[in-house]
Amino acid sequence: MTLEELGRELDALGWSHRLHDPRTYRCDHPSPEGDLHVFVRLTDEWLVASVVPFLQTRGENSFELVRWLLRQNRDLYQARFATDEDGDVVLS
Repeated sequence: MTLEELGRELDALGWSHRLHDPRTYRCDHPSPEGDLHVFVRLTDEWLVASVVPFLQTRGENSFELVRWLLRQNRDLYQARFATDEDGDVVLS
């Protein structure tokens, strides 16, 4: 898949997107809770999507939340939770 083909697929889904860097689109998709920000990166072997932030916590992550995220990381297939530099939860 090329970046141009990826752009056409995003168009077909009705997702607005703009080039973030030479291999990544930033998509802003409306949801009932507000815009969902998804970065879609094309690598040589993979298409990687990251929801940033998935959950905005500003670094105030409780033990229970972190424990739940770790359990989800164990059970999810080809998806992982992490925290970004602001302490918010990211899904990739």
